[in-house]
Amino acid sequence: MVRLYSEGWQKPDLLKDKVNFQIMNSNTWKHVPTLDKMHSSSLKFYLQDLKNGSSVFEKPATEQFTQQTVDFKDRNPKYLYHTVSRQDSVYVTNSVYFESEILEKDITISGNLSGIFNVSINKKDFDPKTLLYQVQPDGKVFLLSTHLTRASYAKNNSIRHLLKLGKKEKIPIKNSFFISKKIEKGSRS
Repeated sequence: MVRLYSEGWQKPDLLKDKVNFQIMNSNTWKHVPTLDKMHSSSLKFYLQDLKNGSSVFEKPATEQFTQQTVDFKDRNPKYLYHTVSRQDSVYVTNSVYFESEILEKDITISGNLSGIFNVSINKKDFDPKTLLYQVQPDGKVFLLSTHLTRASYAKNNSIRHLLKLGKKEKIPIKNSFFISKKIEKGSRS
């Protein structure tokens, strides 16, 4: 059924702007004119080893790299999982994973995951996949957002740019799934 409304009709409050979204875990609706207005600030994660006592929310004093080795001859890799709590784990075969410290206050994440990976590899191409999880205070894992790209097309999906072996390259993360969720105090990412 199609309804035609007469002149002077107004949208219901629930649809008062061009972008209408619900913040999960809060039962709150927001209304904004564009996707860029879904958030008022950015939360940066600096992916690094937390053994040195630093925070993933603070830029490290020195540049750090995490090394990963993948054996392409092994077509039957072992399925590996990282235990995040007594209740849950995440699949990490051929992956590198990072964890934040426990959040001391509630935060709301709205928008999409974006960023840059600085990589140096011995191949001309690869498929970086990014998964952002919330480890809830009860230990259960909630998938917040995902991103998958071909590195050679990450900057421009119409022109292939092969990577140079052993050279540091910037791989952008953009156009991931949108999320809007209240992340409770006591959670980790």
